[in-house]
Amino acid sequence: MVRTATLLLLLASCSGSSDTGSAATTREIVDLFPQASITTVDRQPYRIRLMAEAKTHRLSLVPTGRTLSFGDLEIPGRVRFEASVQVLGAPRKSRAALFAVVVARDETGSSTEVRHPVRTAAADGDWTKLSVGIEHGRPLQELSVTFEREDFGVEAQVAVLRPVARFELPRRPRTSPAPGRVLLVTTDTLRADALGCYGNTEVRTPYLDALAADGVLFEQCYSAANVTNPSHTSIFTSLWPKDHKVLDNFTVLGRDVPTMLEPLRAAGMRTAAFVSSFNFAPEKSDLDRRFDEFFPCQVYFERRAEDVNTDLLPWLGDHADEAFFVWAHYFDPHMPYAPPAPYDRMYPRKSVGEEIELPLGYKGNLNWFAASRDLGHYRALYRGEVSYLDHHLGELFARLKDLGIYDETTVVVVADHGEAFGEHGVYCEHATLFDEVTRVPLIVKPAGSRARRSVDALVSTVDLFPTIFELLDLALPDDLRGRSLAGLLRGEVVDFERDAVFSTFARGSQESLRTKGHRFLLGVHDEDLFPGFSLRYGKRELYRVDGGELVDRLEADPELARDLEGDLRAFLSDKRDWIARPVDPEAAAEMEKLGYTQGD
Repeated sequence: MVRTATLLLLLASCSGSSDTGSAATTREIVDLFPQASITTVDRQPYRIRLMAEAKTHRLSLVPTGRTLSFGDLEIPGRVRFEASVQVLGAPRKSRAALFAVVVARDETGSSTEVRHPVRTAAADGDWTKLSVGIEHGRPLQELSVTFEREDFGVEAQVAVLRPVARFELPRRPRTSPAPGRVLLVTTDTLRADALGCYGNTEVRTPYLDALAADGVLFEQCYSAANVTNPSHTSIFTSLWPKDHKVLDNFTVLGRDVPTMLEPLRAAGMRTAAFVSSFNFAPEKSDLDRRFDEFFPCQVYFERRAEDVNTDLLPWLGDHADEAFFVWAHYFDPHMPYAPPAPYDRMYPRKSVGEEIELPLGYKGNLNWFAASRDLGHYRALYRGEVSYLDHHLGELFARLKDLGIYDETTVVVVADHGEAFGEHGVYCEHATLFDEVTRVPLIVKPAGSRARRSVDALVSTVDLFPTIFELLDLALPDDLRGRSLAGLLRGEVVDFERDAVFSTFARGSQESLRTKGHRFLLGVHDEDLFPGFSLRYGKRELYRVDGGELVDRLEADPELARDLEGDLRAFLSDKRDWIARPVDPEAAAEMEKLGYTQGD
């Protein structure tokens, strides 16, 4: 006897890309959204565990014989259905006998069926990837996916997480020559001083060090914000957070706010994004729709660098002869620090005699901190994450070389923010605007050049948009806040005049002005963050940056404080009128369960 659980997928209508690339087809991806977040199930423990583990409205739990339905489908007959799956309630000894039967139907009712074995997880609670290709001679109107198992004697259930459909559409020929190739790598939570090329003699980062030897390393690059979505939004818009209004991870970029993607696509460049965090899901960022292709994080919270590369490296091979702009996002250094072997033991977990403190009112996963409270433990694991990431970035750079396009591709590596390890009373978090968080690595290898030098100019992540456009010889849009660094990259500019850079704390709770010698901070909201660190409305602080930013010199140097405060307030008063929007309540609930708060 065979028990089945059928998942009926009817996709929303979708149209072809407006890409102007030269290849015959363009790859498209469509997210499949079920009508309900999770079906009713009899076994409450399974439901509780899945909701705690997946925490996403893109999860469906399908008991035997139950069917989930979606909208209508209008896509080509050649399609690939992908999802993460998990089987619950089955005896462990029978775990090898799972099959997915995919049936494609057209408007006449004609169908094509594919029976595909599914590699099941070794233990309850683990996910396995399902990827089933099917070819049908006519455009599809309906897909059904049936999971078949041998009779277990008990009712089994199939969990389906973040299903998508991938397919190809004809591509229009280019109407004008495209300008070049750009690979933008953004890493989450990466301190500049965690890399060998920035002077760290303990952490092994040979591949980023080699990239720095081929390009230009910026010693003093500062992030526009201390959290992920606002920082990335500033990179793609060349606007400060006060302009684009994305002040935390709970705010979505306004649909009318222009980014670098629209003119890049208009210039004939193929744009693709490969992201590793659910921060950039469609309901959380609005960046996905601006790319020709968007490869999301389809598992809960994050996917590892190796999984990003699984999508990215083949894509580069398919598009090596085209002009492209690729964004590769890696989340690995972010908490929880859990590098895989051998990186989990690469650095000794030596006690440093200092215990970490948790954020006040912490609502996240306490299991992340169960192994130890010693700061040295987490610092060692963080370094393991950095070396693991470096290894897979090495694979990415090697792929460019194998394809013969490394020298002619502009490669940019930058972080969205850093991480604090006890500095200023903050632990394993990025809840400050001091250098340990806002100073980020920036390495640029321009196409056609191996510059091999470092630059000490004061630069910001808002400068990347105009820099990329000048390197591509594209006209700059109006109203950008950043300045092009192309002259510095070419060695043509000796004195890059900039008095200060600015950074915004999550939710706009604090603002920072940073010069080469000092940092001025202005409190905007009250925030109690850690036992030893808080923000206060109206609080003014002044620090020298050459002493760890430890001694507030507001009273010792009131004239300088007054001048810098005037500059900061003038900066804050000059705002754009863009409007952002909040994430939907379900997405906000997901993020709060991870420990994010409305102030992040």
